[in-house]
Amino acid sequence: ACAAMTMSLYAGRNDIDARITFDVTKEMSASPRRIGRLTVRITVAGPVTDEQFEKLKAVAHTCPVRRSLHPDVEIDETFERVG
Repeated sequence: ACAAMTMSLYAGRNDIDARITFDVTKEMSASPRRIGRLTVRITVAGPVTDEQFEKLKAVAHTCPVRRSLHPDVEIDETFERVG
């Protein structure tokens, strides 16, 4: 959610007509009991250029929640661009 919000804020500040949605699946590790893996799918819809799409993807990686996660948390991330 944080990455999608960060992307949306960037798009708004830079006049990028993009609608950003996401889906996240959490998998827990057994020991210690904590988040072990996040599978994230972020969809960017709208008339977004290749350059804008790449910038939005880069911005997603600056999300403060992502930077706060334990380094052992695996993140499987997919970005999709629609129309």
